[in-house]
Order: sequence, then structure tokens, then C-alpha cells
Amino acid sequence: MGNALAFAYATLAFLTLGPYFLWFSPPYAYQLISALTIATSIFYVLSRKKIERSVVLLVILGSFSLIIRQINLDGISVWINTMILLMLAFIIIGREIQLKSFRYFVNIYVVTLLPSLAYFLLMSVGFSFPWNALESTHEGKISAGFFYREYVGMVVIHQLVFPLGNGEIFRLSGFFDEPGVIGTVSALLIAASWPNLGLFKRFVLVASGILSFSLTFFILMSVYFLFKKPALIISFAIVSALAITYLPDNIKENKLVSYYVMERLTKSVLSYSHVNNRTSVCFDIKYNDMITSENVWFGFGQGAHTRTSCESAGSSYITLIYNFGIVGIAFIVAFYLAIFFKLLYSLDDLYRAVPFIIVFLGAVYQRPAVDALWLILIFIGFCLINNKRSRVVMQ
Repeated sequence: MGNALAFAYATLAFLTLGPYFLWFSPPYAYQLISALTIATSIFYVLSRKKIERSVVLLVILGSFSLIIRQINLDGISVWINTMILLMLAFIIIGREIQLKSFRYFVNIYVVTLLPSLAYFLLMSVGFSFPWNALESTHEGKISAGFFYREYVGMVVIHQLVFPLGNGEIFRLSGFFDEPGVIGTVSALLIAASWPNLGLFKRFVLVASGILSFSLTFFILMSVYFLFKKPALIISFAIVSALAITYLPDNIKENKLVSYYVMERLTKSVLSYSHVNNRTSVCFDIKYNDMITSENVWFGFGQGAHTRTSCESAGSSYITLIYNFGIVGIAFIVAFYLAIFFKLLYSLDDLYRAVPFIIVFLGAVYQRPAVDALWLILIFIGFCLINNKRSRVVMQ
């Protein structure tokens, strides 16, 4: 039962990333699998007749964090979703299953990247493959006229495909709606488990992050390896500078390389504000009004950032503040800190955690999925891999 539960949580975590085959599918299958997983988890825990007191306290804190975020100045806006229940069930299931879930999640994620990497290589040298047009589910992308090419085992935004000689290159997005998902998740998994990853998985995660042309990936990985392997960062910077200098003109002038690599990296070095496009100007105005009002304490409620008059709020940590206010954010932070200090024991463990925590905060800054199963699974996976008691399980 333990292995089945671990695989179920890993699969559900992957599905919470929003792969393209779920975009237009009714949620019933996902909800049914989630309900069965939650029920089985409760049965599994009760049958073992042993629940750590600290786990019970974590569930209480997580539940209270959820309750407090129901409050805003207009009263109580009741909301709860399957993902919250899954997250709470995952917390009580025990370290061994949590660790296996993390390992299964890495395997599932890596396998789903393989078709995209193969397509990129083959299409760049002139091969072509049949594809169907797929509409976006995002209003901003629809209004901008964006749509997807759907291949077998991959989607890519049509407007992010660029000609290169007789072939094409593109921003790799795998099964997901945008390249930034790949950049963020690959960076988090590298930071969470680099020493424990095999060479093949390391290659797939690094290659997918690079070919997503995600600025987030490059920044987060630069920070991580600056702590862990500074010589590697220096060598990579030198090789990259030489490669860019001596690239053939047809590659340098390709928009994917000229804009998404050279121009954005240059601007990020000079001033990150030039490439910080995480929120819209319209939403920034509403956010600034909110933080100077009495709503700053409890926010406007779950999903409020999607109900403004703005065409799009964007994706940033400030949407959490807008929704839940200072009090709600404080309980979210307390919940994650409680998990962190429960699973990491020694000062050595805490010291080793610093690079990952910086990467984690950077990821949440631009993709604040704090209630998502995939994010809590990666966070717990890192903590378990990096404490001394759990490393025995990994072996």
C-alpha cells in the first residue's frame, strides 16, 4: 500500500502542474483519484496506530492557516479545494512514503521531458512533425492571439517557435502551458536533490531548464551553484561568453537567442526591473492602493487577484498579499517554517539548506503556488533528503 500511495501522490503532484491533456478535460477523474488517495491515506495512518504529535500540530497549523485565510473585511468567504486536502493528507502520511513520492515525482517529471528534448534536437536540424492547433485556457494569451502547437508528447506556444536555417527552435515547455513552468520546476528539483540525482537525470533537468530559455532558471541556478560549486559557475560563464562571441551570425540574429538569451540576460544584470514582467501595470496600481488601506491585514480573499478589472494580474508573490493580507501570509510562512524545523535537526542540516531556501523563495516570488501539492512535495522532499535520519532511507 505504501508504494501505491507514494505513486498516487507523485502522479497527483504532477497533475497539479497543469499538463496540457487536462486543459479541456472535466476534473472528475482527478477529483476521484484525489478522494481515494486521501481516504486511503487516512486508513493507512489509522491502521498503523501511530501518529507523531508534531505531525498533528502541523495539520492543526495548516488547517488554521486555511481557516484564517477565509476572513476578509467583508466577512468570511468560505473556500476549500482538493489540493488543500491533498496537502494536509500528504503531511500525515509519514516520511518513508513522502520520500518515495518525491523520488517518483522526479522520475515522472524527467520522463515527460524526454519527448520535448528529442523534438528540439530533431526540429533544429530540419525534421518536421505533424501538429494540431490547441487553444490556450489563459485569457491573456487568448487576447494576444497566442495558441499552441500540440505534438505527441509536447505542446509549444506557436509564437515562441523560430526558424533556424532549414529547421526550427523553440522555448521548451514540455507538457505545460509556458516555458516558465519548466524553468521553475527544473531549478527547484536540481536545488532540492542535485547530489542524489544520477547523471542522466541531472542532464535532463539542466538541458530542459536551459532550453526553456527561462530567465528564472538561469538566475536560480546561478545562485544555487554559486553556493555549491562556484568554480562551475565561473567556468560556465567563461564558456558561455566565448560561445556567444563566436556563434555564427544566423544563430546570433535568431530572435530566440538574441532576445531571450542575450538581451534579457544583459538587462537583468543592469537592472532586474527591466525584465520583471510578473505583474501587469493595472494590477500594480490596485496592489499599491490595497497596501495603503485597511485591507492590507486580511486581503480581499481567495482568488481576488483574478477578479479585478485588470485583463491579467500576472504571477507574483504580491498576489498572495492581495488575496490574504499580512495575517494570511504570516500563517503561510509559519506553516512552511514548522515543516522545515520539524524535518531538519542539526545545524549542519540547516546550513546545507541555505542555497535551496534561496532558490525556493525565488521560485515562489514569481510562481506563488504555496497551496499546490507539487510545491509542498518538493519542499518536504528536500528536507527529508537533507536530514541525517532520512538519508538512511535514501540509501
